[in-house]
Amino acid sequence: MGHVGESIRHLESHISVHNMVYVHAEHFYLLRKYTNIVVTGGFQAWIGGECIYICLKAIWPSIEERIPNHMAQSTGVTTAQFLGYIIFMVISMPFIYIRPHGMQPLLYVSAPIVMVFIVVLLIWSLATMGPQGFGETITMSSGHTSGWTIAFGIGSTIGAIAAGLLNQNDYARFARKPSDAIQGQAIVFSPYAIFCCIGGILVTAATE
Repeated sequence: MGHVGESIRHLESHISVHNMVYVHAEHFYLLRKYTNIVVTGGFQAWIGGECIYICLKAIWPSIEERIPNHMAQSTGVTTAQFLGYIIFMVISMPFIYIRPHGMQPLLYVSAPIVMVFIVVLLIWSLATMGPQGFGETITMSSGHTSGWTIAFGIGSTIGAIAAGLLNQNDYARFARKPSDAIQGQAIVFSPYAIFCCIGGILVTAATE
């Protein structure tokens, strides 16, 4: 499907599916796609809300005392945390009206910033690491536990990119020529993903 979108007519994913599996199967594909958008969007929005909450707590350490909690304990969230989620949603709303190709300048700016942030965070975590070292994250004993951990890591990695693989036409259709999509995935994506994963593991292990 990615080859169809990038090299023939720059088709979107649901249009290429319509041509291949006819209109009735297309309805199932669209239902799957929109369900994935709702679930993934909600999950990412909650993570963004947690980030906003941490920023607010860094500015006002007593934010939990300043904002009385009216949420039930069974929800696992406080009113202050839910406020962070609302603020993140409000900040994100204007970006809905920007077309995908209009986000390209933002990606050019944000990608280097993220890379620099990862490096700085990694250096900080290694410099402030305690005498216990990396802890159990790195020094886990071998055996069945390690095997299942590796399997879990592989499954998590595939799950993180599964939506992008299924909707690759939505990205590949912006390619100027077929080799652009191939080079972007083979040269850029793999090193970037490996670096982010290794950095995340080392930071988590050094700060546990």
